[in-house]
Amino acid sequence: MSTDDVSSLTERYLQEEAALHSALDEWAERLTRNARRFDSGATVSGRVKSYRSFLGKAYRRAGAVRTWEQFGDLVALKAIFPTRQGVDLFSEWLNEQHAWSPSLDEKEGSPSELKYQAKQFDLCADDITDSTGTPIKIEVQVRTAASDAWYVVDHRLQYKGMVELTSDLKRKLNRLIVLTELFDEEVDAVIKHQATLPEYAAARLYEGLIKLSESLSDGYVRTTRPEGLLELVLRAYTEREIDSVGANLQTFTERHRDALVEIITRHHHGSESFLEARDWIYYEPEALLIAERAAQKPALLRSAIDGSDFQPLIEPMIGVFQTLKKR
Repeated sequence: MSTDDVSSLTERYLQEEAALHSALDEWAERLTRNARRFDSGATVSGRVKSYRSFLGKAYRRAGAVRTWEQFGDLVALKAIFPTRQGVDLFSEWLNEQHAWSPSLDEKEGSPSELKYQAKQFDLCADDITDSTGTPIKIEVQVRTAASDAWYVVDHRLQYKGMVELTSDLKRKLNRLIVLTELFDEEVDAVIKHQATLPEYAAARLYEGLIKLSESLSDGYVRTTRPEGLLELVLRAYTEREIDSVGANLQTFTERHRDALVEIITRHHHGSESFLEARDWIYYEPEALLIAERAAQKPALLRSAIDGSDFQPLIEPMIGVFQTLKKR
């Protein structure tokens, strides 16, 4: 390589730095929005490789200087989920986003190894490019909160540690992987067993309500669980209907998505007609159940709320959501 190579790499980095940070922001927004479809507790964070780190990595191996095109981790993110179920569902979804050209590298050790397990994706999108119009390749790690805690500590002590750990100390650190695996496995086992318990039917329905509501509001919805509200509205469903509430609500929401967004937005803070004492209930996921009953079976809903503390709030909503039948 010529003596101009350091200058050319430096100039290219400085030329693309703004594009790299824009790519980080855009990917963080896209991944966060979609990760929370699978688990509202998911978090996404990331970084742009600093200039010094970039240059050091380019020249780490004497005589084998990396070119700009060989860097695939200048923008790196991690999607962290509370459970392994979230990791698996999101990874499966991510692998199906062909427009992002996903390439999955499952970092797994052999059964006899104590080795960090992770799902690492390389992604790129045609509309997120550098100054030359070339899509910026990014790296995304998908893992659980437990494994992320281990990774952060291990990365600090081993990868970037100033002192080389002895074999005994390395093994002590690696043995912690077993704890993270056991933690994630036991949590998954509890979740799967919990899902089979009949008394958790309402909890599963409520979780579905949250996801549907968040898909309409493009973010977190208020989930304060007003005492008795969910149970009250569920009385507006017949015995024959109650087992299919979730599926029917999904269909109803998709059919009236645009109209629902319009109505809910009209009753959120920032709209001209917003009145907190009346409209706070539109922030709750139960509002979707009220919308479906108001549009499909208003008489049953009125009968269910008659004489309740929520009647003054829900009664006006029936008239609002009945307009969905006319659209």
